[in-house]
Amino acid sequence: MLHLNNSYLGTSALRRPDWTIIGGGIHGVLLARHLLDTQVATPKTLRILDPNPWLLDNWKRMTARIGMTHLRSPMVHHLDGDPFSLRTFVNRFKNSDVAMQQNDVKLFIEPNNRPSLALFNAHCDEIIEQYDLQSLHVQTSVYKVTQLQENAEWWVHHTHGTRCTDKVVLATGRALAIKPDWAKHAEIQGVRVDHVLGEHTNIDHFQSGSTLLVTGGGLTAGQTALMLIERGFKVIMASRHSIRSEAYDSDPGWMGPKYLNRFWRSSYGVRRSMIRKARNRGTVTPEIFIQLRAAQTACKLSIVRASVSAIDVVTPELMIVRFSDGSKQVIGGILLATGLETTRPGGELINDLINSMTLPIGQCGFPAPGASLEWAPGLYVSGALAELELGPTAPNISGARMAAERIVLNERQKSMRLKQECDTSGQVRTAYAV
Repeated sequence: MLHLNNSYLGTSALRRPDWTIIGGGIHGVLLARHLLDTQVATPKTLRILDPNPWLLDNWKRMTARIGMTHLRSPMVHHLDGDPFSLRTFVNRFKNSDVAMQQNDVKLFIEPNNRPSLALFNAHCDEIIEQYDLQSLHVQTSVYKVTQLQENAEWWVHHTHGTRCTDKVVLATGRALAIKPDWAKHAEIQGVRVDHVLGEHTNIDHFQSGSTLLVTGGGLTAGQTALMLIERGFKVIMASRHSIRSEAYDSDPGWMGPKYLNRFWRSSYGVRRSMIRKARNRGTVTPEIFIQLRAAQTACKLSIVRASVSAIDVVTPELMIVRFSDGSKQVIGGILLATGLETTRPGGELINDLINSMTLPIGQCGFPAPGASLEWAPGLYVSGALAELELGPTAPNISGARMAAERIVLNERQKSMRLKQECDTSGQVRTAYAV
């Protein structure tokens, strides 16, 4: 039985729970900031486990690789608590030569003042520095999470040891990049076939001025094609459908009750169907659409409305690509931009948790954590793992904010219940309280 001092009823508990966030990307960093802001966690009780040397390292590497200039999200979606923090940041540094100035790229573009990547990243860096989040980062890979049933603590097993913690948040990112069968066959013949979102992809091996094949018709493919053209390559963009333009990857109504009320009233099976229909997969933003058409007109880009059937390899740098419409093209390299798997992310780490603890999942295999996002006592999910509760925007920045708010709200509600359990002597029946 834990004895609390009298100040507990007015402010905080004798001991705050230890928090471990698995993943140092957008979701992990935003949640860490929110936990500290709301004093649900302190720098002493919070750690972020991620294998990269820096927080947001994977985000910055991937967005730079595809040549992203602006986010698809509006100005109010970022890592800070104040919705207008990004605008305030710009006003403070508008007369300074800071990292957000990237050549002649506009800081904001329409619709809805979408920020430049350089501006967004500079703002992220300030948030990380302001909260000293890098000091809370442990560079390591988590391979297993287990629970000690006798006291409900969690053990997070990673490549450098084991961390005992009260709360675990799974913010592991999205699923793996898709690699079609024809690409695997080409690799067997000695061709290097990388996915632009792959962990070890490097585009520097392509011969300067050669013709490259980019597969995919969505935003990643469009941005990649434009980046390669800027570097002096000729590009063939192969898409199974015509290039389609949408401002966002789903209707903004999914960020609030307009669509989510009906979503929450539905079964998990229906929710998955609603998510699939809601997402504007394989679309590009209006400005990318215009740039692709301009590149086509300038004969720097060819768009083939067909899928790849096979690759005839002459040498690893000289191939003939056969398309499903019967056409052929000679290319010097391949770069996949075919999106990510729609299966549950997290790999064996999540598989093992589900199997060992019989955690609830939907028919699609994704977690069914309930409104609080607490999948098991002290175990939370964020990002794509929270899709069945937060809807199609769950993997996005707005989804990271929704997840953080729900997690903190749940912990505060727990804290209130613990306070109500305190007797007149200041005793509580639980080992800790927030």
